[in-house]
Amino acid sequence: MTGEIISDIILGDEGKVSYYPCNDVIKDSKGNVCITNLTLNIGSTPLLIHKVNLETGELTEVASLTMSGLSNTRVDHASILGDVESGDFIVFAAVSKSNTIIKWTFENGEEVSSTTSTLKSFYPSSASVLGIAPYVIPVTENDIFVVGGDIHMSRYNFSTGKLTDSFANKTALTPEGFEINGGAYFTLNKQNYLLYPYSDYNTTGHAYNLTKVNANYDFTSIELMWEFPKGSIGSVNSTTYQAEVDYVLEKDGVARIYVYVPGNGIAAYQLNDTSVSGIEDVLAQDMAISVEGSTIKLGKVADSVLVYSLYGIQLANVSKVSAIDMNVVPGVYVVEVHDEGNVITKKVIVK
Repeated sequence: MTGEIISDIILGDEGKVSYYPCNDVIKDSKGNVCITNLTLNIGSTPLLIHKVNLETGELTEVASLTMSGLSNTRVDHASILGDVESGDFIVFAAVSKSNTIIKWTFENGEEVSSTTSTLKSFYPSSASVLGIAPYVIPVTENDIFVVGGDIHMSRYNFSTGKLTDSFANKTALTPEGFEINGGAYFTLNKQNYLLYPYSDYNTTGHAYNLTKVNANYDFTSIELMWEFPKGSIGSVNSTTYQAEVDYVLEKDGVARIYVYVPGNGIAAYQLNDTSVSGIEDVLAQDMAISVEGSTIKLGKVADSVLVYSLYGIQLANVSKVSAIDMNVVPGVYVVEVHDEGNVITKKVIVK
């Protein structure tokens, strides 16, 4: 909100390595924060990954990565699938201005394999390489999104290198610009979201799309929710086309979304999903909450039920019931069900 520095994290000397030692800040699947360098020769100069202690700045090296046979090849960014603390994880990286993806697999903290995949085609089809500073966004060890300076975000099978899905199947939401590398997906209250850069400095300025998507993240299912920031975050060329995206799931129903473009700025947004929250799914507990007339009905007798207005005023607090007659004006209410140690919350409409 203010742009003021909250604090500095002074990193350990272990991070002083060749070629832009703190080129990127990334997370693994468990939320561990790591830094990576940029390497101009992945064949001989390692791509190093250090886990960061956010309290002390202490660095712990978790991977030193090279790939024989790939001399004078530049790697700007890495991504991690798994948990660097446990030692079981996979690192993906895309080689700049090529059609090559690298995968390193670790078990118990030791590298057990390294392999490459040659991508067979691109979207748009006019592209012949990924372009500058590409990103890999892994879904599984064999299912990955890739985005680069010459292509739009697309989905690939790592084993075959085949293009499996792209904006060709949802042309209406195809990004306006190419020079916008970044993207993320996440799940909030069992709804999947895909977040990606939409426009660049050559078009209307840097902006992003937040979309809903089905459980398989199929491009055909993408449904636009918002384009933001309105008026863009800026129109400066970041030179390596970075348009980074990240997120933090803070609690049930709340996600913090962050976007960053070097030379332009950083923006933070909060996504609130108030449709359903709680540690258990409503239907899974046979606790379907419905409304008939002015009566709120439950799927079973609950230990206790509380009803609130949208302003937080408690309107009812009853025990051992399966229905509550809302003798109040029609409106939207928040129903909080306590049963067998679980708490389920849902908004309902009484007409």
